Amino acid sequence: MLEQTLTFILAGGQGKRLHPLTAATAKPLLPFGAGFRILDFTLSNCNNSGLQQTYLLTQFDAESVQEYVASGWKGAVCLRSPEGNSYRGTADAILHHRNLIRSASPEFVLILCADHIYKMDYRKLLDFHIRTGGDVTVAAIEYPIALANQFGVIATDDRDRIVAFDEKPSVARPMPSKPDKALVSMGIYLFNTKALLREGPRCPITRGFDFGKDVIPEMIRSHRVSAYNHTMSGSGLGVYWRDVGALDTYYRSQMDLLSRESPFDPYNSADWPIHTASRRATFHSTSRNGCVTDSVIADDCNTQGARVTRSVIGSQTCLGPGAEVQDSVIMAGVRIGRSAQLRRAIVQEGAEIPDNACIGFGLKDDCRQNLVSQEGIVVVDSERCRDRCRSAIA
Repeated sequence: MLEQTLTFILAGGQGKRLHPLTAATAKPLLPFGAGFRILDFTLSNCNNSGLQQTYLLTQFDAESVQEYVASGWKGAVCLRSPEGNSYRGTADAILHHRNLIRSASPEFVLILCADHIYKMDYRKLLDFHIRTGGDVTVAAIEYPIALANQFGVIATDDRDRIVAFDEKPSVARPMPSKPDKALVSMGIYLFNTKALLREGPRCPITRGFDFGKDVIPEMIRSHRVSAYNHTMSGSGLGVYWRDVGALDTYYRSQMDLLSRESPFDPYNSADWPIHTASRRATFHSTSRNGCVTDSVIADDCNTQGARVTRSVIGSQTCLGPGAEVQDSVIMAGVRIGRSAQLRRAIVQEGAEIPDNACIGFGLKDDCRQNLVSQEGIVVVDSERCRDRCRSAIA
């Protein structure tokens, strides 16, 4: 059935919740885990699942996304938003290309997101969809109840049919058999093409332009909409899934990589490789001299004479002698001066940290110099770094 499936990846979000990281970088292209871009995970899932033709719907900084995809991803084609216009929502983005869907005449349309970190064999999702005979299948995962209100929360009957879909409710509905968990949407939708083209355009007239908020809640009233529980799929790929569309989740998901018993390993996946057009990186539990511990470091970095603990260090980064980096995400091309100290920080690509700097050890000082997230992560903006240096020189 793969040859009868048309795949779209929604890759056009502006990434406001990731600002300032997305001020000069498209959200799908943000670095992740020192050796990847966020987009690599969804594209790798497509490749590994045998999906040959994938269309990326781009919008903000479309040129950069197109250049990256062209540099190392065969079978992926970028489609821009309408000239001079923006997509009004996820459903609007897909339905804008209804002529492409009609001309391709697929039996199924698979819709994915470009800002999620996970592994999934979409063939199992397709098999489930065909077996249950539904019009739409929503991929879902069991998620901690305390965090579930950030997503679409699903309730199903004993045949996996969705009976309720609440987008970002104030209080999430727990699973009947697991009161500490909720079943949440992964933002992955598999439509029968006829149902999508028939019902999708009706929702903007009565409700709105988004799948999660508008189309899916409307269709569960009149169509068979099923939930594919990825947690219980038995795929062997693990059940890790993170939406990294905000600063704190972007940071936390990279810290997840650094546990020796990490629930997610993108580096040693011979059975499900995560491909990339970027440079490679290596996980170090400890180094010979004891100066690197539980960290992921790009292979072309210079960390000699520095101490790195539970951190992600991007390509062509240089740490000066005596520098100490703890619990931080350092992007590519960063220069960290002698004896500088960083803790619980995200440092943007190309930033320069001066000698003896102290970041992440004093909230008042950090707030004066940089943006600090809700969970206290200091975000060092490379442009603000350059502005401070110019002011100092002047």
